Amino acid sequence: MMGETMCGVSAGAEGLALVHNGFVVVEGTHEGVDSAWAAARDVIDAAASLDDLCARIGSRLQRVGEFVVPAPGAPQRDFQGLHLDFGVPSGRAQPLPLARYTALFVDPTVVASGAQTRLVPLDLLAPQRDWPGLGLLHGRVARRMSEDHSEGIFGRLIEAVDDTSDLPAKDAEGFLCGLEYASLGEEESFFAAHGLDLSGVETRVTVEPGGLMVFDNLRCAHGRVGRRRVGELHQLCVGYADLPAAGQRLALDAFLTALTAGASVTEPVSRCANG
Repeated sequence: MMGETMCGVSAGAEGLALVHNGFVVVEGTHEGVDSAWAAARDVIDAAASLDDLCARIGSRLQRVGEFVVPAPGAPQRDFQGLHLDFGVPSGRAQPLPLARYTALFVDPTVVASGAQTRLVPLDLLAPQRDWPGLGLLHGRVARRMSEDHSEGIFGRLIEAVDDTSDLPAKDAEGFLCGLEYASLGEEESFFAAHGLDLSGVETRVTVEPGGLMVFDNLRCAHGRVGRRRVGELHQLCVGYADLPAAGQRLALDAFLTALTAGASVTEPVSRCANG
């Protein structure tokens, strides 16, 4: 009984940290993925019980994706650009999956690579610049995005917010999603051109073998520095498998509110020469 009580207290405290910070490194280590995901769900459920968006959507959180990365033979670079798992919906689509929370577990049977997860809490970016008002933002993002898909590349979401087009076109010959930037420095320069200094807010976390981290996928953009070993990282996405348009609009509003929280709001704003 004491062990169950302490586990509940720990999950509650870590869920609260997840709500406050947008991410949490969960205490303890796990021998396998089942144990890790059970602990992750405890933390996620604790956070969701305090979360306004989860309350407004109302549906029960469920597993929407589970992955082991990288796969054998998969190409890797020394960094991965900032993104949001499953992306942010336009609010106009037929039911789509939405990943609200992501859990990362590092397999203790694989020799650690030392690769780090990059985390950028959106509310820390917000005060760095002025933003258009939420009404204008909703229109810009919804207009730019496909009705049938969500947008997961953070840079493209910023382009939609600022109504610019600096990144390679998605339909360009030979272009692959996720290769918007040739280097980490190029990504940092892109965001700097939009008035955002990643270095001032980015946290890099090394999840140790057997370790577990959970983050709020609508409040933190994430990426990677370094190269992982094959099968090193297990990833669990928890959210809604078939979120209808009304719920999508709530999710889009939560994302945009986090991005602009605490900032001065202007109508309109442009940060790039192409704007």
